[in-house]
Amino acid sequence: MATKFNKCPNCDRKPSGGIFGGVYFKVYECKDCGRCYCHNCGGDRCPDCASKNRREAGEVWGK
Repeated sequence: MATKFNKCPNCDRKPSGGIFGGVYFKVYECKDCGRCYCHNCGGDRCPDCASKNRREAGEVWGK
């Protein structure tokens, strides 16, 4: 089971849209420095060290 976050641990982004919920985005963890981030604040690279070496850490779901 994936870890559920209330918001992105890096940029505080929350899902938007979806009248009945079900909107979510993935949170990644950099394997090099440990920073957690979403696609919004990091794209495909860690916003801290610019590494592309990452794993899926969990998801942020809308309510």
